Amino acid sequence: MRYFYILFFIIILKINLSAQILHPEYICNLPSSLTESSGLFTISENEFWSFEDSGNADELVKIDNQGTKIKTVKISNASNEDWEAMTDDGQYTTLEM
Repeated sequence: MRYFYILFFIIILKINLSAQILHPEYICNLPSSLTESSGLFTISENEFWSFEDSGNADELVKIDNQGTKIKTVKISNASNEDWEAMTDDGQYTTLEM
């Protein structure tokens, strides 16, 4: 029975590891103003939002799929202290801190 559990564990581990294989695709270089990009959020196939690590400006930067900065939005009600990610629920886009 012990060998059954070991075999079961190995099979589950192999399934989980194979499910984690990613195939990243190069899209573009980020603008030089994003020297410490900490997150990237896809708006569409051609547009993204990004933000920088703690201590940088309290802003989001919108870029296109060529790496061109389209817009900068100042966030006035939150300071950039360890912003981790952005998410969207269909109604709101949220910065996770």
